[in-house]
Order: sequence, then C-alpha cells, then structure tokens
Amino acid sequence: YDIVDEFLRKFSSCVTQTMHLITNDDKHTLRSPLSMKLIEAIV
Repeated sequence: YDIVDEFLRKFSSCVTQTMHLITNDDKHTLRSPLSMKLIEAIV
C-alpha cells in the first residue's frame, strides 16, 4: 500500500459520502453552509 494511494482512497470515499448526503438534502436538513463549503473545498 502506498500512503498516497491510501489517502486518495479514503478521501474519495469521504467525498462520495458527502455527495450522497448533499443529494439527499431534501430528506435531511443538511443543506447548510457547511455542505456548500465542503463542495467548494472539493471543487
């Protein structure tokens, strides 16, 4: 295992979970500045 590879693996999984939360926003009231900041930080 390369450390960078491991980091990218965890990071992408985290991004996926975040995107999942954001797309389900209408169900959970998670459409907050935090979600938006996360998207901006990723993009």
